[in-house]
Amino acid sequence: MQKKVIVVCKPGNGVGHRFLLLRRISDFARVYGYEAEFLWGVTGGVAHCRWEELFSPFDNISITNISEGENRQFIRALRLQDSIRIGGRLYEVVKQGKKLSKRMVAFNLLGTACLARRGSRRGQSTEPLVAKPSAIIGREVREFSEQHHLFRRLGIRIRVTEGVKQARRPHRVPEELDECLAPLMRLTEEIPVFLVTDSEYIQDALKSHFNSLVYQAKSFDEFEKGSRYVNRSDSGAMVTFLRESFCLGKCRRVIRIGGFLNDHVAKLWSPPYIGEFGAMPVAERREIERGPFSRPSE
Repeated sequence: MQKKVIVVCKPGNGVGHRFLLLRRISDFARVYGYEAEFLWGVTGGVAHCRWEELFSPFDNISITNISEGENRQFIRALRLQDSIRIGGRLYEVVKQGKKLSKRMVAFNLLGTACLARRGSRRGQSTEPLVAKPSAIIGREVREFSEQHHLFRRLGIRIRVTEGVKQARRPHRVPEELDECLAPLMRLTEEIPVFLVTDSEYIQDALKSHFNSLVYQAKSFDEFEKGSRYVNRSDSGAMVTFLRESFCLGKCRRVIRIGGFLNDHVAKLWSPPYIGEFGAMPVAERREIERGPFSRPSE
């Protein structure tokens, strides 16, 4: 019997959270020789987008779209039972300290963490799982990247947190937005920038600072505390964010304030980046200061 593991997440979990689970299960499946399947809830967490609307398939993980109602039924069963029936077959629920079985289902962070720890103990290195865009999004990313020479630009990603109780900053609070902007406004205005943010205030502020700043056109439909923000439940906004994330991967370096898809393989530039360019190698720093004149060597 072929060994198989299925992963289920909560309906409210977004794209970044789901790809964390996908990376974990991909590593485990490769190391232990399991067939892997991810049940993709077409729910509010991903603006009710189906997998194939956003991404291309993986070689080693199959993706099955399920409705929001089905997703919630799975969650209720996984919380109450030690095994559940999926597609006519019985699957054991993954739990800490429980032995591996031929057919397993892992629920969200705890279940996939148990499997990921087993894979890491084997000590076998695996290739990092990288999201690949759908054919349409991929074409749009290539066209935008070539038009605006993203390989010469510094990407800046600023994610503003709407949940007031979340520890991640900045929140939708004017003082925190200004605090976030302060070190970026000290960068030289000559740096060519590609900007990704869900805040109209931040976009306008950085657009006025950098001489060469580009971004994807979007709508800011939510109004809160004097500022406008992207509506995360909108399917069009979801597609735009995916395009932006893949475009960030084309940039020369990326300042990340809040995560984005595939950020684990991006060329991140971490603080301090006040005045000078911090830990950025001198050759790269001078190239960005000169502006977009030549393609970096491969």
